[in-house]
Amino acid sequence: MEAVPLTHESVVDRIRAGIHKAKGVSLTDQEITDATLFWPTGNPDQQTLAFDSLDFLELVVSLEEKHGWSIPETEIDVNDCQTVGDLALLVLKNANGKS
Repeated sequence: MEAVPLTHESVVDRIRAGIHKAKGVSLTDQEITDATLFWPTGNPDQQTLAFDSLDFLELVVSLEEKHGWSIPETEIDVNDCQTVGDLALLVLKNANGKS
């Protein structure tokens, strides 16, 4: 079976599924977009996933295990990876054609 190249949208879809499995968030797939923040903000009107650093690392590890991705720990910076889209870009940067 030929490997399907990863696209930004396919990675975001897999991240969405991982978020639902890992955290059981109440947001729908349509509500979890590239711009969805992982971290709580001081603004109660801003919808976030309300992750903490452990939730985030558990998500990354589960995605690596499920999809065979490898993201070096040195590249995982919770200050730089604020949104679902940021994580998708990090995955694509390190995927090297793996799916």
